[in-house]
Amino acid sequence: MKIIRILAALGLAVPVIALAVALPIAGPASAEGEKLPQTLHFTSDVPTGIVAFARYGAAVTAESSSGLPVTLSVEPGNPVCSVGPEPPFIHGNVGIGHAGTCTVYADQAGDDQYAPAERIEMSFEVGRVPTGLFAAKASKGALGLTPTTFRAALRYDGWFGPNEATLPFPGQLVTFSVAGKTMCSATTVYVQDDTVFGEFFGSAIATCKAPIGLANALKQSTYTATFAGTPDYLPSTATGVLK
Repeated sequence: MKIIRILAALGLAVPVIALAVALPIAGPASAEGEKLPQTLHFTSDVPTGIVAFARYGAAVTAESSSGLPVTLSVEPGNPVCSVGPEPPFIHGNVGIGHAGTCTVYADQAGDDQYAPAERIEMSFEVGRVPTGLFAAKASKGALGLTPTTFRAALRYDGWFGPNEATLPFPGQLVTFSVAGKTMCSATTVYVQDDTVFGEFFGSAIATCKAPIGLANALKQSTYTATFAGTPDYLPSTATGVLK
């Protein structure tokens, strides 16, 4: 700067120095970057006490911090649960199918003002349906050498109209044993008018015959009926009297 002032004082021409400065070029702003963030949270508790094929389903709800509507979903083809299109009134918005784990996802896709929200999820267990076995008295047979007739009725907790009811459970295998040894097994068959078990909805009865042997006839006074259960129904056992 001193050199420039000296040259100017002497009446000499001052050279013009052009400085090239690299400046950043402003491009178009990211439309997505300008959107406001939003978060999601569930407004319902994790469902509990749900069993397979529940008539009234479960209620799962979620909200966004933006106030935009939240979409609930499950994995396509999930056999355990499904999400219905209606709000969760008395029947719930999550339909229940088979036993297992139900995972519900909550999403919000965003709009012109808000960016898409990060997905959240809620998982709950759908239990197996309770069952019950009821064993009838059985005769030991002559010294345990002639066949003993074993009978047991199998029931499950189901639905009759809007209410729960104990219903006969036909088509299921029941095994009969004495002192831990299997005697025989049979599949339950529906019987409308049964005089032994006398259920309002009829009975599902497994019947089979087998000799229990002399040792069991002398020492044992009970037998065991066992239903092993299925992926959707709990196992059950019952003790019958040998007379």
